[in-house]
Amino acid sequence: MFNIFVSQYRRKAKFETKYDPESYIEKETVSANQEIMVEASEVMDAIQHLSEDQRQVLMMVCAEGMKYEEVAANLNIPIGTVRSRLARARTNLQMMTEKGIPKTHVIPVAQEKRSQRSRSVA
Repeated sequence: MFNIFVSQYRRKAKFETKYDPESYIEKETVSANQEIMVEASEVMDAIQHLSEDQRQVLMMVCAEGMKYEEVAANLNIPIGTVRSRLARARTNLQMMTEKGIPKTHVIPVAQEKRSQRSRSVA
């Protein structure tokens, strides 16, 4: 038993520490930069198709890291408007990027509600 243990220990010490390929493989691994660049390009393209109001609020909150209160003060709008524009922007971005809905069919929620109200009044 002792000889088997010593043999396994020596084998392990010799081959697994000096010649273990896992550590070298991990160092040589390259991340999927092309996929990340394609996804980033799709998101930037989708952002360009948002309405100006939604894009402005989205960039201030998500890209610049501003608080809702700061955005509201900067744009001179109520904080509730900031929240609703941000929610609509995120919803539209999700639809455009994940579900593959054509960008020309994305309508801001506020315009949809206005058109529905005008139909019900008429």
